[in-house]
Amino acid sequence: MSATNLPYPPVASSGNRINFIDVLRGMAVLGITITNVLSQAQPTVYWKSMNLEQSITGANLLSWVVELGLFEGPMRGLLSLVFGASFLLFMQRFSSRNNVQNPALIYYKRLFWLFVFGFINAYVFLWPGDILCAYALFALVLYPIRNLSARILIFAASLMLLYGVFHETSILHQKKEFISKGEQLERQYSAGKALSITQKKDLDIWLQFREQHDERTIASDAKKEVEFLTQASYPALVAYCWEFERDYPISGYYAWWDILPLFLIGMALCKNGFILGLAPTRIYVTIAVAGLTIALLIAFFDLNLRYVSRFNEIEIAKGSFADLYQIRRIAQTMAYLSLLLLLYKIPSLTALFDLFIPLGKMSLSTYLLQGLITPGIFLAFGWFGNIERYQIYEVLVFIWIFQLLFSTIWLRHFKSGPFEWLLHSLTWSKIQPFKK
Repeated sequence: MSATNLPYPPVASSGNRINFIDVLRGMAVLGITITNVLSQAQPTVYWKSMNLEQSITGANLLSWVVELGLFEGPMRGLLSLVFGASFLLFMQRFSSRNNVQNPALIYYKRLFWLFVFGFINAYVFLWPGDILCAYALFALVLYPIRNLSARILIFAASLMLLYGVFHETSILHQKKEFISKGEQLERQYSAGKALSITQKKDLDIWLQFREQHDERTIASDAKKEVEFLTQASYPALVAYCWEFERDYPISGYYAWWDILPLFLIGMALCKNGFILGLAPTRIYVTIAVAGLTIALLIAFFDLNLRYVSRFNEIEIAKGSFADLYQIRRIAQTMAYLSLLLLLYKIPSLTALFDLFIPLGKMSLSTYLLQGLITPGIFLAFGWFGNIERYQIYEVLVFIWIFQLLFSTIWLRHFKSGPFEWLLHSLTWSKIQPFKK
């Protein structure tokens, strides 16, 4: 099926937009703040771990489990699926226009400006975890493969995901080998055995590595980060973001197998009608049950290991046999997609889900404003690194409510969000209508 011959969806649509796609995009862009906020409200070293100087039981533990077990990964996965599906819908709308420019030119201009927005988000708005640059780069390959069948796209995506699992597991075993070698050298040294020059260098590297992952060192680094970010000037913060991206070059923070396969799956699910609600109900139920079972089992073992290891990365590596993150993420992403489609088709719930449509239509503006609002609030009120983990989410709820209200009110007066309007105008090299 070509990009311009997509199935008609049974889920509600309005004009040239499909409501469920906007709902899904809106929920995903809110959902990713659950993980992003942990790097915007506290030191980054506590993103996947807990602050051992705070309580690691009760509400803090519940917040950590819910965030890492239910939201980290699948929210980004849903957003990537929607991006892939939206690409085909964009091409379909484009083909319906007459007397327009070359579609490839328009598409790549759009990606160029999306990359620029991401660059601004990373180095002007100071959000080093920006995903727009990665999306723009990895989406370069979508246009040439737009007419591939759904089966070929899923097959290619599966190979990419398997490579990701293999690569990440290989890194894990290299780390395990390094730890085993370091501990062996340390035992030999403690026993008074002579070490060669090379072994002494390897021992020094191991001892430094172990020291870096000691909880006292982590706590000290966290306090230094809080002190720096709460007192640094704007140029110093820009330099900090630049230093961060030096370790993760543009898009490198998000590996290609983390994003591109989901783009392809999103395209495939749009072509075969799955994401549009065309699959039989039993298929959605089966995927939801199987996906959640697989994902939650993997999450349970991972989180339990992290917790009993007191979040020590050395002990976590020693206790792991494989890195199954990508398997968990795709299983959970597909399960959530299936579950949301089932729930959206229930008439009494449709109106509730439709509250997220304005957020979906303004997803770019919502995402960019999150990078300004969230860290701004925590820094302005002196909360950065100084409140409990669960309290971060109490603040986040109010940010969500604000963004829901803002997007709803905004779209009553304007045709699109401010950054959507700017992206559209730059893409078409023409000022687009703004006010209703």
